[in-house]
Amino acid sequence: MSDDGTHVTGTAEPGSTVNRER
Repeated sequence: MSDDGTHVTGTAEPGSTVNRER
């Protein structure tokens, strides 16, 4: 699943984790 990083998909992506902590 490739997301912009706005949603928490649970994948190790450079951005998904940043948005998750925010």
